[in-house]
Amino acid sequence: PRLNIIEGREANVANVLAETESMTYLPSAYTLLTQRDPSNQGLPRCTQFLDSVHEELVLWKQSLANFPVVTWAQFIGHLHEVVNPLAGDEHLKEVIQQLQLMGEVVYLKSESADLICLCPQWLCSTLCGQVLSREFQSSLGSLGRYSMLHFQNFQPGAEARDTITILQALGICIKGDEDHDVELEFPSFYTYEKKCKWEADNTASKDGHYGGVCLQTSESASRILEIMFPRIQIQLRKNSYRRYDAEMILDQWKNGSRLMSGNMEGIIQIVKEPVSKVVGLGPPGEAKIVVKVRGPSGSSKLCFYFLEEILGLIDQVLLEMSPGLAIDKYIMSSKDLLQHKDEVHSWSPGEVMSALKSGGWEGSLEHPGGWKESLQQLLCWGNQNIQDNLVKGPELHVSSISTVTRQSLCNLLDAPHPLGRDWCLLAVQLGLSEKVPKLDIGAGSYSQTARLLDEWATDSTSLVSSLLDHLHTLGREDAVQVILSGCSLYRIQTTEGESVDVEVNSSSAGSNVSR
Repeated sequence: PRLNIIEGREANVANVLAETESMTYLPSAYTLLTQRDPSNQGLPRCTQFLDSVHEELVLWKQSLANFPVVTWAQFIGHLHEVVNPLAGDEHLKEVIQQLQLMGEVVYLKSESADLICLCPQWLCSTLCGQVLSREFQSSLGSLGRYSMLHFQNFQPGAEARDTITILQALGICIKGDEDHDVELEFPSFYTYEKKCKWEADNTASKDGHYGGVCLQTSESASRILEIMFPRIQIQLRKNSYRRYDAEMILDQWKNGSRLMSGNMEGIIQIVKEPVSKVVGLGPPGEAKIVVKVRGPSGSSKLCFYFLEEILGLIDQVLLEMSPGLAIDKYIMSSKDLLQHKDEVHSWSPGEVMSALKSGGWEGSLEHPGGWKESLQQLLCWGNQNIQDNLVKGPELHVSSISTVTRQSLCNLLDAPHPLGRDWCLLAVQLGLSEKVPKLDIGAGSYSQTARLLDEWATDSTSLVSSLLDHLHTLGREDAVQVILSGCSLYRIQTTEGESVDVEVNSSSAGSNVSR
């Protein structure tokens, strides 16, 4: 019989709803996914064990109607006791995957113990629907920080600690430990805003180090960054707890956070201001994540890694919530930041990459104010030691090109070109003309450009700069711009000389930033 997979909308929208300030509606119906592949290849097979587990879940769910959530250990123990005591780990992992595809359960990763919600509709409609409602937020208060007792008063029908465990797994809130004053923090509940502006009387203001980046996506997707920002704030708070650093201070408000580590200071905020306020970042009204870091004289290396740490936390959230979202990283003028200007100029990743390719670290970028800023200062914070441990974007191997950038490149080169300047002629340029017949097999089902790049990547000398040169010779400036805008600006290399991914600035196939 033909296998039909049922996808529970409730399960799929849970994380999205978790980040919104209010819930307008919750779909109650299931969506039928048609089976694309007649042979059902790649899909878990339907087994008698699955049928037995599904029947038992119906009864188990009814007995846990008030709180249909169990731990993974409880789930395993119950199935061993009621369904099949001989079921192994692989069988259980397979059946939980099948149940999720069917929309029957939601599997939640948690730091203490993984959780399984036996009723997705309860999770989204009852739990999240209540907690994220404006009525609940109004009754709880708009501070965004509450004690466990205060939260329990507004959740009389359930144990607050159990509810908080689920909300933490969904990324809606974070619970502090006994060493911290704030027990519960809900960043999406913050209503007060703060204008966090650096003052010139700080120890870093005169001869200190300044740097920053602006993270932005397409105009149509910029709203997603606003939705994600409360999750980013939770990640920042979680990181501050993990570091056990007495000097680590984190202050948060609606659409903004301020992180202090020793004498270094970082500001992370959502910016939705007219284009004149943040120069070079597209039409007004688009949401952008601005990250700025400063530190006193002699702290350039610490500031570099402090910025990397913050960007890494942001990238982790982006990968969890929207792995296919392309984020461009604009480099902010360190001189404008040093002078505390209201209008801070920034350069696009394409401009920075072009300057790196043509001039290396000694290259520079023109500022509208009439001066030049060196790439060594903008990217390496003027520190020679940092420069020596970085590999420039153009010198990276072609395999470092991220998945999103490869997809954009394939869309351009797979399509037939009126003058034949497509993937086929690129293969000739790369010296792989004898591979063309092999690469063309299965056209329409597979990307010839992707196959070509994979074939060329087997050569250790295949660098991004070489690909750019070949595309330029081919006359495909559109493809050149895709790579310039989408490739990593640099990567940090180990002592053995191998380049490694380091958080956001060193975006890889799994990183969103700069694609």
